Amino acid sequence: MSKVLVLGSPEGDIKQTFAKVAIIQTKQKFDLCIITGDLFNPQNDDQVDALLRGDIKVPITTYMTLGKHALPSAIIEKAQQDHGEICENLFLLGRAGSLTTAEGLKITFLGGAHDVDAYNATVEGADQYSPYFTHADVEKLCSSSKPDCDILITYEWPESVRQFSNQDLPRDIKGVHAVAQLASAVRPRYHFVGSQGNLFYEREPFRNIKRADEDADPHVTRFISLGNVGNPEKIKWFYGFNVVPNQLAPQHEPATTTAYPYTEFNTKKRGLETVTSGSNGFFWSPDESSEPKRARREEDGAKAKPRRGYKCKICGSGNHYIGDCPEKGKSSAGRGPRISPDSCFFCLSNPRIERHLIVSIGTETYVALAKGPLTTTKTNAKLEIPAHALIIPIAHEATLVHSPDTIAEMEKYREAIKAMYAEYDCVPVTFEVSRSSGVHAHWQIVPIPKEKAEQVGPQFMEMAERESYELSERALQEGEENFFRVKLPNDTELVHTINKRFDLQFGRRGIGELLGISERAEWKACVQSEEEEKENAQGFKKLFTSYDFTLQ
Repeated sequence: MSKVLVLGSPEGDIKQTFAKVAIIQTKQKFDLCIITGDLFNPQNDDQVDALLRGDIKVPITTYMTLGKHALPSAIIEKAQQDHGEICENLFLLGRAGSLTTAEGLKITFLGGAHDVDAYNATVEGADQYSPYFTHADVEKLCSSSKPDCDILITYEWPESVRQFSNQDLPRDIKGVHAVAQLASAVRPRYHFVGSQGNLFYEREPFRNIKRADEDADPHVTRFISLGNVGNPEKIKWFYGFNVVPNQLAPQHEPATTTAYPYTEFNTKKRGLETVTSGSNGFFWSPDESSEPKRARREEDGAKAKPRRGYKCKICGSGNHYIGDCPEKGKSSAGRGPRISPDSCFFCLSNPRIERHLIVSIGTETYVALAKGPLTTTKTNAKLEIPAHALIIPIAHEATLVHSPDTIAEMEKYREAIKAMYAEYDCVPVTFEVSRSSGVHAHWQIVPIPKEKAEQVGPQFMEMAERESYELSERALQEGEENFFRVKLPNDTELVHTINKRFDLQFGRRGIGELLGISERAEWKACVQSEEEEKENAQGFKKLFTSYDFTLQ
């Protein structure tokens, strides 16, 4: 469960905002904070400078998007340099995108105001820090964001959100059609807005439309507009709540729940209720087949495959219902990570994580430099930095067996780093140790001189024979969790099933022997000073900028 604090628009008063958050945090202990509206305005340059100097402290992990004002140039420069990190605990999400927190909380955001000309502008040359969202922003979010996000943050109100509501408003608010389209697509549990000035409005919950691939009724959505931070009229400007990430809908909806307000986007009217009609063109389409829904058991008594999106609460698999889980009744020991995110050194929520090693943050994953890198500044002459990196899921999971979206983004990062290596006559060797009893899944990617590319496979096969490991060229089997895998420079995969004791440094040892640096196989023998780590991180970011898809 995540404890979330959402603020209305600070209207540029940075110092007051975080002073008040600090007071709230001493009493409530929130996990994260989200700012709607404008943290900056054209008149607060002195406070911007104080924030960047560290004179204004941000007491809790805080995410912000864009409002109606353009960002100060110093903030844009800092965001570009440090991948959205403005200062300790403050992160600029950008104008449009989605984020999965370390706790698994899914946040979709569309910042910026609605301007007709900007909205219809072409994609080419669009400024990601412009305070106006575009048609391309909305289309991208509707087509790529996962349905059923936990929180949606927009600056503008959605059109028609007040339909079927009995709540009065002091003034009429038309809202924006495109925001309603987005809200309909991602079906948030909570939708917060930051525009319309000093106004608090909490709509009655409304029920969402059941999709064709759903058996149970979906969750309700709560829509909330907040007043400006610290306003003298004492209008409510913050909202705290607990949310279980990706929680299934409660059995009993609130008594005040109303009908679905976005009737133009009512999916029942668009044929999504009928599975037998085949592919319907919507991104939440259940599948390509024309089979009708089935009961949990086939007529012949065989076990039926669950609907898309279902996950067994015992093991996380989508291939069987909880009643059929092979892990049912077993001890929880060995099933998934036993170390909590707050203690895991790969989790962004851990207050002790070494953030200076992080070089890029995506939606599902992030990239950080290895602590105690195998390679050195001299290993690859043209590269000039160690460039030994880790590609790490944001979610705290022991294995990746049930995380196809995470794997896809990890592979996207691997290809980007591979392209960067190529510019400096290097090729990547990528390896992972996957264990169901592990702590936090990750891949390691190490650059080697391209002239040694053909030697990597024989090197690992020879080492495996020495260690009596059954390493072979093959693909992973469906549901396979316990294995060592190395991806060669030509993308060939060598896999060993881990069913007994395994040397966790096998990957480093293999590359170390190949490069003649076997003494660096143990990472603790290669630890650098924090200053060296920061220097290497800045060097990596500089080389990676033109390849980093999160900056494009």
